Amino acid sequence: MSQLPKANADDFWDREALLAQRENTLFAIEEELRRREEILLEREAALGALDQEYAARESVLLERELTLRETEALLDAQARMADSVQGNTDGDIKALETKALGHLQAQFDEREASLKAAEAVLHEREAFIERSENTISEKGQQLQEWEAELEHLHDELKGGAH
Repeated sequence: MSQLPKANADDFWDREALLAQRENTLFAIEEELRRREEILLEREAALGALDQEYAARESVLLERELTLRETEALLDAQARMADSVQGNTDGDIKALETKALGHLQAQFDEREASLKAAEAVLHEREAFIERSENTISEKGQQLQEWEAELEHLHDELKGGAH
């Protein structure tokens, strides 16, 4: 009988040691997972920074490409203008200048007419607001007069009822 309980006690301690060993192994695995997770987070952060840097560089490249296209368009326009000027005589240049000045004068006249129309509308609004303010003032004064009359009548009725 004494051997059985001892065997059970040894089994208990063997199991306890096995469980402790497994628990230590699990802790080590968890620690390794945490370490790897930190590495992954660091790498993700580095990738995010690289993505931002890439986006910034791409933006700069797009701006430069746009500037380059605008510059090319300006150079092309200047070349056409130079070709046009070289091919024209003084009379043609004067005609082009006259036409351009006429176009500018027409735009100026159109804007002036638009401003005058806007000014007229503004004056009409101001006159309407002034008339409205006067009407409101007159109505307010009339209401005060009616209120005074009503108070007077009310006082007379009170005095006559006593």
